[in-house]
Amino acid sequence: MAQATEILDEISTFLSKVRLKNSKLTNQDTIDFIEKKWKEADDEKYKLHHGGIIIGRMFTEYGNIKDYDSMERWMIESDLHHQGMQNHPAYIHNFYKGRCWYLADNKEKASECFKLCYDENPDYLYENASSYYELFRKQTDESYELPEQEEVEEESDDVNYIDLKDWKAFTDNGDTNICYELFDADMEDCDEPNEVHKRGLKFLQDNQIEILNSILKELKTAYTKFQPIYNYQGQDKEDFMPDINEPREFAKLISVYTIYLIEKEGAEQPLIGFLFGCSWDDEHGLGVMTHEGRVNDIGGADVAFCC
Repeated sequence: MAQATEILDEISTFLSKVRLKNSKLTNQDTIDFIEKKWKEADDEKYKLHHGGIIIGRMFTEYGNIKDYDSMERWMIESDLHHQGMQNHPAYIHNFYKGRCWYLADNKEKASECFKLCYDENPDYLYENASSYYELFRKQTDESYELPEQEEVEEESDDVNYIDLKDWKAFTDNGDTNICYELFDADMEDCDEPNEVHKRGLKFLQDNQIEILNSILKELKTAYTKFQPIYNYQGQDKEDFMPDINEPREFAKLISVYTIYLIEKEGAEQPLIGFLFGCSWDDEHGLGVMTHEGRVNDIGGADVAFCC
């Protein structure tokens, strides 16, 4: 059998390819690849943290298609991983398995796992997942009384969007409504836009193409410096960080996620940061900071909101 570390790295690379904008890989491709590679890996996979992440991915894949037999098989793998890691009590492990069954819409299996969690630590289930209380109560004879919880003011989950139709190719699924967040000069959240923010939003709306072209031009220069750092080779280079001839070719590699408008003391226009997902760095992403349409900095995600 092959070294588990190398095999799990192969699986991680494959999953990164699945997430690419131009990926043609299907859910079945994902299942088939992981099943094959997991069998090739030695038992060290049960002692590696990333092994648990891959097991969780298989719960999700099989849960989505309601293949409960395969989920049961991967639950056994989860038990072996839990034994190998020994970093959580059994009740936490059983709670996690119950949650996986619940999300896969198998309430009977979910309740069995929640019962195991309850038997070892009754408080844990109710303190961490009171939303499962009714399911558990209906399928057991337990009458545990939920602890009283202090009422907390619910935070607003309103999200602000700006429609940038000229950015369509640089969004996920062609949705041009891009969320934005507002900050004052002290980097405090703002619930409502002030006059500086309003001018920034209008500037962004009126100069969509110019701002995008400015970002792409500077990105093309920065990209040639990034490539040796990431040092992708062969097919991985073609998939994650291919050579770019024209700036618009970045459309297949990046997607804008969030725009940040940050008040700049004494300035008529705010700083505008752009957070992108990018194919070459799934973890850290790509950040761009601009002011009045000019690019000030390009780097990791934090560049988009740090000034």
